[in-house]
Amino acid sequence: MSTKKAKVGEAAEVSQDQLSPAEEAALNKLTQIQDEIEKLNDEATEEILKIEKKYNQKRTPFYGRRSEIIKQIPNFWLKAIQNHDSLADLLSEEDKKVFESLQDIYIEDFTELSSGFKITFTFAQNPYFKNKQLWKEFRYDKDQQLSVIPSPIEWKSPERNLVERATKAFNENSPSSKNKRAHDEADSTFFLWFNPEDQDIEVAEIIKEELWPDPMKWFFGMGNELEEGDDEDEGSYDDAEGEEGDEGENGENGENGEEEEDEGEEGDDENGDA
Repeated sequence: MSTKKAKVGEAAEVSQDQLSPAEEAALNKLTQIQDEIEKLNDEATEEILKIEKKYNQKRTPFYGRRSEIIKQIPNFWLKAIQNHDSLADLLSEEDKKVFESLQDIYIEDFTELSSGFKITFTFAQNPYFKNKQLWKEFRYDKDQQLSVIPSPIEWKSPERNLVERATKAFNENSPSSKNKRAHDEADSTFFLWFNPEDQDIEVAEIIKEELWPDPMKWFFGMGNELEEGDDEDEGSYDDAEGEEGDEGENGENGENGEEEEDEGEEGDDENGDA
């Protein structure tokens, strides 16, 4: 008589008819314990949200001070975004011109943290749109169903409407084009993210969880390495600024060392001849 073995990845269903009384009793106890664990997990989540809310309030004045200082550094946010692999891919060449006027990015968690958050982009006056601010809200209802609400963009003219231009160009390009990827990249714009039909939260989470907490590391181009979990010494922002100078000094020292070594070898050869 042959017995069948479940293949890897196949679900092994167990019915009550297959259980002995002892196994059924053990599973009932196991279910009760698992229910208690889940209750503790729920309590832990509530406590974590309370702590996070408390420290978000403490961080708020520091974020405000940080924003004021960042405004003194031209193209700070543009450079930080360009140094983030995932976000940089979303910017077209013309988007970069718009983002030169980006003064601030701000994340606002709602009073009940589990209910969502809002991302606000503040721009200086620019030739593209009238808005001082563009924002996008991510709200969860009591059943944790997500709804995404973006601000409308008041474009100054049809020629400056990057979303309309990108959509039109994309539709005109042949889907069967051999260079479809190049077409897609050329026809895209970051501002499609403010389209009400875009209900995806992935970009928002990248901004909220990676860019926003410490934009300096992205400004200096250190973020991607740190996000990948580089085990080497992370150094500091001052180290990032000084690397170029250090390399120059090391190069000169290396050349001097080689010259000294060559002179030493010549001296050894003369002694050998003698």
